[in-house]
Amino acid sequence: MINLIVHNTLKILELKHATLYLIEPDPSKTIQYNLICSYSLPQRKDFPLSISLESALAKELTKGKAAIESEQIKHNSAITNNHNHNSLLHLQEELSLFKAHIIIPMFLRFNLMGFLILGESRVQEEFTQEDISVLQVLSNQAALAIENASFWGKEEDKLLESSREQAVTDVSFGAGHQFNNRLYAISMACD
Repeated sequence: MINLIVHNTLKILELKHATLYLIEPDPSKTIQYNLICSYSLPQRKDFPLSISLESALAKELTKGKAAIESEQIKHNSAITNNHNHNSLLHLQEELSLFKAHIIIPMFLRFNLMGFLILGESRVQEEFTQEDISVLQVLSNQAALAIENASFWGKEEDKLLESSREQAVTDVSFGAGHQFNNRLYAISMACD
């Protein structure tokens, strides 16, 4: 499902690349955003496999709770000369590393679950504010769908485990019963 979302986004919007990062769901592992899938024309393999929660990108998405446009960040860093200038420069460096045109956050219950990095358009069209709003709504719906799929996967695992336990119980009960029948038969033959 996730690959389909990213691939269709790339095709429909005619982008050079689209990449999805999601937060690590396993609390026993380092909490970070992991590369889930990436599609590009031509294929790129140079995206980082994980991004720290402390990265400028993750901090800005969490704080701003909105899409990040690389051109807007370039503009803001050029006109800003206060303490935010350094954080904007770090963010600009990260955006250039991804060759990101726009980054769409995926929120679930006000928590940043992940983000979709969209490259430049192959047809050189700019995203309108309406396009960005639609992408934001779709990304939040995708976050909900991903959580639901994960939930159902866990429930299915629980059901399978319960079925296995029941099967083991039934087999052991049946085997015990058969064993007792044999012992009874042997004891009756000995008497």
